[in-house]
Amino acid sequence: MEILFDKKGEPKVFRGSALFGSTLTASGSVQERVDNRFSFRKREYAAWGGSNCFPDEAERTIRSTSVLQTGLNYKVRCCYGQGVVPVQVAGFDEDNNEIFTPVRDRDILSYLRGLPFRNYHTAAFRDLTKFGNAFPLLVFNNAGDRIVRVDPLNARHCRISIDKTRLLVFGDFQNSDPVEKETVVYDMLDETDPFYDLQRRRDTGKLKGVGALAFPRLKNYFSNNDYYAAPDWQSAQESGWIDIAHKIPSFLNRAYQNAMHLMWHVLIRLKQKRKLFMKCILVRSISLFIL
Repeated sequence: MEILFDKKGEPKVFRGSALFGSTLTASGSVQERVDNRFSFRKREYAAWGGSNCFPDEAERTIRSTSVLQTGLNYKVRCCYGQGVVPVQVAGFDEDNNEIFTPVRDRDILSYLRGLPFRNYHTAAFRDLTKFGNAFPLLVFNNAGDRIVRVDPLNARHCRISIDKTRLLVFGDFQNSDPVEKETVVYDMLDETDPFYDLQRRRDTGKLKGVGALAFPRLKNYFSNNDYYAAPDWQSAQESGWIDIAHKIPSFLNRAYQNAMHLMWHVLIRLKQKRKLFMKCILVRSISLFIL
């Protein structure tokens, strides 16, 4: 493989017999305009929602809507299923269907069956389903040549910088702005091609002693928002269905309260009801005849 370096010794372009790539990670796409933003350590971050508290507001809405919470919980458990089974594509059958063979690597199987991955797996699906975004954190060893595990950062506490190079984590956006002693900022890999960015950092020795790097957010694919994707259930909220779901229990509670205040509860048997009905029809017919 041939690698072209700049004057500072950093690799810029690499070429091989079957591949060609660049380590330049600047994105040329135009990002959406962000009116709500805040600053921390001389860097601007995009606010999540008008008051920068969308996850907290969404959490309250989900918690107070029994149908929504049950549905999202079921969806997360369906996505998690029975875990992950690592396989490789060995070929194709006569109907052009992929043929899978199981992976036997001990390190891979041990990681996928371990608690850290299960914890990340469930937390990532939870945040992706509830808030439309998940924020993985890659944890490295001291030498920076191996990813030890993937940690799930709580999406409620994460905010993205305007240039998408930093991820800020603070646990109380609902009550205050980020505080220096209670805030952690991570470098974030390039959103367009995080794997080339990771390779560039490794080749230049920038992973040694880094501790952890934020992986670009995992987002709801159907949302076009550039910074924070909208969850699927938000359309139900904007159309008023969640408000209706809130009113149904109130209506039933009021109905039960009114039922307790009834003075008389009259039970009329079916035979007697038919007789009274026929008498009413007969009286009405006679009245009309006389008139």
